[in-house]
Amino acid sequence: MSTGRQNVRIKDSLRVHWSVENGLIQGEGTIVDLSAKGMQLMTDKTFELTPPCVLLIEALPGGAAIASKKFKVLWFNKVINQGRESIQCGGEIIS
Repeated sequence: MSTGRQNVRIKDSLRVHWSVENGLIQGEGTIVDLSAKGMQLMTDKTFELTPPCVLLIEALPGGAAIASKKFKVLWFNKVINQGRESIQCGGEIIS
């Protein structure tokens, strides 16, 4: 019998629009892991990132029905994804 709390995780790929909180840098990306308190995001391009920074995550038109979220990036890696540089980052949902 489990006495611990179990968190629901969504492992589907959800396409989203993201922007740095000041709105000067933005793009599209894919949420590859989503839970009640955090997420992992793969961006479509690289940019200068200094954690902790805040990204605004919004659903793409006609995409997944998710509410807009502020996402505090706690870690990141620059990766090559299908021959293109991108950023894989993880952190917590703050609103």
